[in-house]
Amino acid sequence: MHLKDVFNQYSQDYDANRRHFIPCYDTFYQAAISVLQFDTESPKILDLGAGTGLLSAFVLAAYPQAQITLIDQAENMLDLARQRFAGVEQINYIAAASVF
Repeated sequence: MHLKDVFNQYSQDYDANRRHFIPCYDTFYQAAISVLQFDTESPKILDLGAGTGLLSAFVLAAYPQAQITLIDQAENMLDLARQRFAGVEQINYIAAASVF
């Protein structure tokens, strides 16, 4: 089984499992956001291995005008990201196993 297939298979439970298995979940993700520094209020961000868009959701909360492109090889994960960001126009999605 390929890694893509594993992520596709477990995509529905991914976010709940992250919250369950990562101690101090919100603090964990906020730590990543706290080190971001941009010269603009609307940065262009590429999220590689974006999954369900979990990290990008935290980025978007901090930078609501950000332009974000999510790339992941698991289409089911990106489908969940599309649901998460329904109606958010500045989000783009690319399903790709390799971008190079």
